Amino acid sequence: MKKNLLISIAAMVCSGPAIAAPSTPTPLTPTLQSGTDAIMRTIAPDGSIKTEMFSEPEPPAMATAKAKAMADAETFTVTVISDPNEDGKVTSFSGVYFIKSKMVKWPGASYKESGTYNLPAGEYLMQAEYMSGEVIFMEVNISEDMEIHLNPSMADKEITAIFLMPDGSEVMLPGSPDGMNIADGGIHYDLNYKGLGATGNYILDLKGDRLREQSTIRTNVCDEDLTVNYFFSGYSMDYQMINIVISENGGNIINGIVTNSTDNYASYSTEFTHTPAYKDFGEDNTEQNILVQLLNTDGEVMAGMGYLFDFPFEVLVCTRPAEIYGYNTCVLFGDTDLFDYGYGVTAPYMLKDNEGLRYLATNNGSPYSAPDEPRYYYYPENPAFSFYQAPGQVMGSTAPVCVTYSNGYNYPVEFTYLAPAMYYGNFGERRDVDIPLVSTVVKYNGEDVYTGEIDIRQWASEWAVDGHEPGDMTYIMTNTNAEVDGLAALNLCELKYNEAKTDCVPPTIQRVMMRNIDGTVTNRFATSTEGVITLAGGDFIKKTAPVDLGSYVSDFEYYTFEPATVEVSYAPYGENEFSPIEVVEDPEKFFMPGFGAYYEGSLECVNRESATGWYDLKVVMTDEAGNTQSQVISPAFHIDSTVGISSASVAKATFSVKGGKITTTGNNKVEVYNLSGSHIANSNLQPGIYVVRSGANVAKIQVK
Repeated sequence: MKKNLLISIAAMVCSGPAIAAPSTPTPLTPTLQSGTDAIMRTIAPDGSIKTEMFSEPEPPAMATAKAKAMADAETFTVTVISDPNEDGKVTSFSGVYFIKSKMVKWPGASYKESGTYNLPAGEYLMQAEYMSGEVIFMEVNISEDMEIHLNPSMADKEITAIFLMPDGSEVMLPGSPDGMNIADGGIHYDLNYKGLGATGNYILDLKGDRLREQSTIRTNVCDEDLTVNYFFSGYSMDYQMINIVISENGGNIINGIVTNSTDNYASYSTEFTHTPAYKDFGEDNTEQNILVQLLNTDGEVMAGMGYLFDFPFEVLVCTRPAEIYGYNTCVLFGDTDLFDYGYGVTAPYMLKDNEGLRYLATNNGSPYSAPDEPRYYYYPENPAFSFYQAPGQVMGSTAPVCVTYSNGYNYPVEFTYLAPAMYYGNFGERRDVDIPLVSTVVKYNGEDVYTGEIDIRQWASEWAVDGHEPGDMTYIMTNTNAEVDGLAALNLCELKYNEAKTDCVPPTIQRVMMRNIDGTVTNRFATSTEGVITLAGGDFIKKTAPVDLGSYVSDFEYYTFEPATVEVSYAPYGENEFSPIEVVEDPEKFFMPGFGAYYEGSLECVNRESATGWYDLKVVMTDEAGNTQSQVISPAFHIDSTVGISSASVAKATFSVKGGKITTTGNNKVEVYNLSGSHIANSNLQPGIYVVRSGANVAKIQVK
């Protein structure tokens, strides 16, 4: 039986209605802006509405910003009170926020009729939201202790959204008297006043006419300073996945109604191929997960919903370009190769603009995404590695690039070890599936002290206290979970440092991306003059800063950048003699956090023949302390014009075993790997099965 796939996003899962459909996507998973609370409403089968709070935790950077605002400030006590309604009853708040900026806000009063705050003097936007759905804004100048009295009746203005399908008809849900065109759907909406806001609403499990009723917002302001944001997500038997984003200025709202334009619909899709791991661990998975997120222009997540879809499906998103209303609607596609953990290949976020579908280069999933000062953004996009979608960009189809980092622990003593932070493909796709499959060998003064058969953290904790003399350390990380054009592909990453030095962390590549001279991202070229290699990386130094989280103090980690020298070379696929490729640094494309220095070079110098047309790349980075990272990406690119022998006429090598050594016809060089993917010496081989490669020929050979 197929195992459940866990989607690694912060979410609350809500079941959808039991509607017969060709493939029922599950689950509907909402996400929300960090550091905020929202009302979560679900509609029970009997029609009653259940109201709950849905919280996203405040990240350390926001806590840091708040701590700075509090430092040495004069503070005052502010009490917010909900007054009785006309019927004499008191309505509880779902939340009250005092907001100084996007980063600095004080929440409270959830599920209560009043709340007390200790706030620094100054000007604030107060946002109060009631359990009954009213949202009230008030600008407050705090210079003394004070009370603020509110009542739901202050929210005397209504704003209602009407969502339109691609054909112009209104979205209809199960139970509507007019029929059904959406099988499941949910809404998030929120308000921002003068660019600030802190909370919103989710309404899920909608039925029929409840859609319009529950998407109505009641507030006390509706002018040019107000922005209303609606995010609708649902799926249908006809259109598969429908996402509609409406963002409108309060001064443009006529008669309290907002709607989307059908002219803004676009179809999103990404092509995937499974990695070799799928054959052993995929369990015939035919599903992809899709996450659609609404982000502001600072990169903060405002809202999002995701589904797990079976093939075939279509994702239709209706949104205006970000430059019109200040929000990006990003679509994230992911494929799964390891069902036990939900690991797979994840394409970069996609954004629709006037030129097409654009893949956004971010460090999503990498520890280097931490900025060089305490602040919180979901992503800073690096335009040097962002690109427009073009034919042939198949996620998971290229040999991976390894980003390494130093992982640290404090138990039983303080210790660190080196590990892959993430593998990325040529199109910037995350390859989470590779992480649990990597084989690691650690050498001390040339002797093996660890192989990837136990938890490396356990070895590192023991190594830190075993009393050895500081020596030369080498980490060899081998990733063979890749295939390119039917050829066995791999990433071989070697890290070297000396324990006696203060700096024991080698530099790292952050991206390698092959492009055509017109900027199209591809690793296939008609001639060598058409190919361009771009890469980023350097020496990244981990820093920590204490963050007061209220009940305790924690360390916020971030990285600063130091330069490293870069050498790039190539070889025909499977050969070990590499020839140099000149790359030049472009300081204008330096980017932090997470990417570092940018380099670019032409493949025009590639003049050696390759029997397959494929070539390997070798990139070596060296920092000022002499620490090195060396990576072989095999194969990395293909050039048509240098193929001297057609693939159909490539002779298959005949391997043989003699005296514990594997040889091949013509005495060509043979590379030997164990089944864990580790490169081993071709001598005194013990009985077992090995993967061998000679030029373009790869085979499994048994040594008896």
